[in-house]
Amino acid sequence: MYLTNTKEDQRAFTVVPGFHKQIDEWMNSFKGEVPLIGVFDSYTSKPLAAEAGDFIIWHHALPHGSLSNTNVNSRIVQYIKLYPMKFAT
Repeated sequence: MYLTNTKEDQRAFTVVPGFHKQIDEWMNSFKGEVPLIGVFDSYTSKPLAAEAGDFIIWHHALPHGSLSNTNVNSRIVQYIKLYPMKFAT
């Protein structure tokens, strides 16, 4: 959830659009450990702008993360993880 208005160049939340449709093929191309950091370098990533109070929900197979802020304004977000109660410990 974004706590402040955040522009695209603040890169608080960045995804690789459509990657979830090819993740199985991509994962099978590796013989050992999968270098997830390379996804942002090898594919076109998209930072998402949002307004304070916006909540972003994404598919778990979609690479995501925050990248270096290229704007002079700070960014403030709150990460919230939701899952079914049957998985609670």
